[in-house]
Parts: sequence; structure tokens; C-alpha cells
Amino acid sequence: MKKLTGILSVLALSAGLTTQANAAFINGSISFSGGLDATTLGDIVSPLVTFTPSGLVLASGSTGSPDGFDAFAPYGNQDGLASAFAFTDVGIQSTIIFTTADYTFELLLSDNRTPSATSCDGAGLCTDSTAVDVSGSVYPTVPTAGIDPTSFAGTYTANGSCQGPANGNSCTSDRTASWSASLTALGVQPPRITPEPEALALLAMGFLGAGAARRRKAK
Repeated sequence: MKKLTGILSVLALSAGLTTQANAAFINGSISFSGGLDATTLGDIVSPLVTFTPSGLVLASGSTGSPDGFDAFAPYGNQDGLASAFAFTDVGIQSTIIFTTADYTFELLLSDNRTPSATSCDGAGLCTDSTAVDVSGSVYPTVPTAGIDPTSFAGTYTANGSCQGPANGNSCTSDRTASWSASLTALGVQPPRITPEPEALALLAMGFLGAGAARRRKAK
């Protein structure tokens, strides 16, 4: 999508910066994984536009530091919480999707959803998948002096399985799904996403309405 491409272009121009006006941005990578709530699954994950996790999330494989000291690395193997989010390629979501004791990841944009349709083998074992590009802001869960909100980008992937008709393309039972996310803190401040034209139009209408109301009251 053009919007995500524009955002990543801005980030690429800033990629060589690790500090800005005494800010200490986070550099590093981390992975999360867990299961999806089986009650939200139909023909498993490829039709989903809302991803609802179940239970705790495991954070692993972390590396990196904010401005020269370990950030993700000491905290990489702890349980955290994952929250549901709805896929959208329009506007800012501002949805907190992952939280550990130390870091919180706030989703601003999901884009390029790529589903792989459900397919069953001759024994009726069916699988599918979907992947979504995600980006947003990561910051300390407890505000910490010297560590500033930092832009992140990565990929969220869901994989599903179920039982269905032999050589078919739908589920009849035993639906289950897992997900994983690989995220990289980019060492720059989070992007400022320009509001959609529709949002600006609504805001303008609100200002006009407020002005008209004040004029009527003045009369």
C-alpha cells in the first residue's frame, strides 16, 4: 500500500540516526508467539480480519539496546499479554497489541494482509495461513527516563489447521491456530501519520458547526 511505503521511506531516510535532541531510541528485535482463540475461528485463519489471541504470549529471541545499554535482551524470555487487533489499511489504529513487564508495542498501521486459502489433503487435514505487515511505536511499559518511544516494524503471521472434507477447502471440526510476530525497533521516533482526507473533512465540518452555533448564540 502507498501509505506504508511512504512511512517506511521516511524511516529509511532516518535509519542512520540513533539519537535526536537528547532522545534515546530503542534498537533491536524481538519475537512473540501464542495461540488464537478457537471460538473466533471459522474456516480457520485466512478469512480473519480480527485476530484474537488466547492466553499468555511468549517473548523470545530478543536483541538490541537503547542508546548503548541492553533493552530487549534481558527481557526476552518472559510471558506477556497480547491483545486483539483488527486489520485495517486506513488510518491510525492506536491499538496496544503486545505488553510485557518492560515494553509495550502500540500498533499504528497494519497493511498488506496476505492470506493463503484453506486447503485439505486426502485425509481431511486442512491448513491455511495469513500474514500482515505491522508498524507502530514501542516504549517502556513503565515510563523510563532516557528511553523514548521508538518506531517498530515487522510481520504478524497466523497459521491454522482443522479437519474437513478430503481434498476440500473448509473446516468441519478441530479448529486450532497459532500466531507469531517478528518485530524490529528501528532506532528512530515513531512516524507521524497524516490523517485521512475523510477525517480532515469531518474535523472541518465540526469547526464550521461550532462556529455557526456561536454566531447563533451571539444573536
